[in-house]
Amino acid sequence: MFCKSLDKRKLERIQERARRIIYKSHSATYEELLRRADIPSLYNRRLQDITVLMYKVKHGLVPDCISELFVRKGSTHSLQNSDFVLPRFETVCYGKHSVRYLGPFLWSFPKLANDQTDLPSIPFFFKQNMKTEPCRHCI
Repeated sequence: MFCKSLDKRKLERIQERARRIIYKSHSATYEELLRRADIPSLYNRRLQDITVLMYKVKHGLVPDCISELFVRKGSTHSLQNSDFVLPRFETVCYGKHSVRYLGPFLWSFPKLANDQTDLPSIPFFFKQNMKTEPCRHCI
């Protein structure tokens, strides 16, 4: 997730070439190939993984060293779905593009309703929230 954009694009191209070989299609777009395979892009898959990590942090399913990266909000009644404080950052490279910022940002994403973040287990959470992929321009 936190590598150069050129490296991210190289990984996506490898997946695209593999899908073209599997489906023997050289004219379909990358999005059509992903829809046909019923899988998200690698970028969206990484976003989903961070959201599942935040679920685990909220429910205490990770070691303390990981949960200490995120600061919980003190107030229990909030109009937003934000259980975590969105930290301030000084640089985009080491601030906005860090898991410490991106995790709480994705967790407060409007598509995650309060009742969905309290689902009993990870498979239920993943099924309810990860069917639709977050759009690229939101992040």
